[in-house]
Amino acid sequence: MKFIKQSFITLLVGWLCFSASSASAQSGGNNNTPDSWSRHDTLNGTKFTMDGVSVGEGTLKLGLTSRYTGRFSEFSDQAFYQYLRGYLSDFKLGGGTMRVALNMRAARDTDGVVTDQAWNYHFAPTVLDSKADYKSGYWDFRLYDANVVLDNVVNYTKLTAGRFRINYLTEYKVDGAELSVGTDNYNAYAYYGLPVSYYKYLNTTVVGGGANLHFFDDMIVLRAEAANFMGGGDDILIDPLYDLIDPVNGVKTKTPGSVNTMTWKTRADLNFVIGDAANIAPYGEFGMVGDAKIFEAGLLSNITATNTILNFWVRGQIDNNTDPVSYVISDYSDSMSSDNEYTQFGANIYQGIAEIFMVGLGFETRVNNKESYYDRDYVRVMGNLDFFGVIPDNYLSFTVDYFDVQAYRQLAAERKMLLGGQMTQNFSPDLSVWLGARIVNYNYDTHPVDLARTGMGINVPGEYANRSETNSVYVAYAGFQWNINSMISLTGDCTYEMSDVIGSVDSANDAVTFAELWFNIAF
Repeated sequence: MKFIKQSFITLLVGWLCFSASSASAQSGGNNNTPDSWSRHDTLNGTKFTMDGVSVGEGTLKLGLTSRYTGRFSEFSDQAFYQYLRGYLSDFKLGGGTMRVALNMRAARDTDGVVTDQAWNYHFAPTVLDSKADYKSGYWDFRLYDANVVLDNVVNYTKLTAGRFRINYLTEYKVDGAELSVGTDNYNAYAYYGLPVSYYKYLNTTVVGGGANLHFFDDMIVLRAEAANFMGGGDDILIDPLYDLIDPVNGVKTKTPGSVNTMTWKTRADLNFVIGDAANIAPYGEFGMVGDAKIFEAGLLSNITATNTILNFWVRGQIDNNTDPVSYVISDYSDSMSSDNEYTQFGANIYQGIAEIFMVGLGFETRVNNKESYYDRDYVRVMGNLDFFGVIPDNYLSFTVDYFDVQAYRQLAAERKMLLGGQMTQNFSPDLSVWLGARIVNYNYDTHPVDLARTGMGINVPGEYANRSETNSVYVAYAGFQWNINSMISLTGDCTYEMSDVIGSVDSANDAVTFAELWFNIAF
């Protein structure tokens, strides 16, 4: 069973509906209406900011956050996290400015790491528990960002060095350097580094570059980028379809693929502003990942005259990759369709009414040129109903998301239905609370692989009497954010989850409570 991972973020409804932005709450197939709101942003966004102190003509901002997390059920697990953030901006250097960023955390499992013997369905391991080299009493450190940016210190150049995010036509984090030459309207850039992973050691290097051209006050934007990922043995991704038991000698056979992957992409954006009536932005992309050609085209529009947001897009892949792609590009090359051809369509519309109400509807479907267990056709429909300001300083939203994965050969069709509701209430500029609930219903194939048809020679029936099962997951949560003063804030969140899937195995462990408390100091 394969479902596209959903990402739910805060929708600032009033800003989206009644401003000139072309942003969408359901863009590119992601249902961004705010459903799973554990520690979500408030109606006004993340309100607690750092004012900073003057350092010459620059500004230094420092932040320290302590976070306690707990999971409470038949098996309990607690952890403590300490975050440190520091930013120096607009510090004068030569004819330009210097920026420095540091963002890191230290974490410790306060219960001690669970041993392998205790890993069963009672226990959902955290990142700390999953680290093989982590022992009780040790701290685990993670460096998110640590970089220096020299902007226009040498005329028409920007140099970035350290751990930072490459964010052009592609996006990933590297330990390395990037040099950009040009102006805001015309520039070329090149970068080199080691891609960062917090979960796997990467022996990969990437070198790439591109150019951006802006014409007629950004009415036309042309971009191009190419990158080469050069991997080592630790990055070899084995296709699970080839990791099978040899029927002759009974041993596993593996077919390693090349870890070196060349990618390139071009993109053209057009931006038309029709007075105060509408913004229309068509775009198109074309490129390659390894041997496979990829494409995307669409239209983003914000019709401000009628308070309407209308978007549609089509994307897909032409040709196949003969080898798995680099781990950095896709951790799961088959399930992310780096091997199979497909076409994906999507559209969504948002309509604001009377400046206090918004209704949205989205549609998405995928057609695979070559279906497989990993790549199956599906249809998805999603919608939301949002109210803002009906109650002063209140945001209320209801969401629905229906996902239907089509049957394939002996695999039964699989479906998912999500229903949710959530609310944010601002009691003052310094105090906000939120609460919500959702139910997710799954209907899925209990035996997705018929072993009698795989050629493994295992003596099992050709069909199963009961192949379909329905389970539900129920979630309720509540939280708050309180800015105690200009330097200190407190954030808390508590989530209760009950699952039929776990309950069918052990009814004593079908419910679990997650709690988090964040204490922030910033100046």
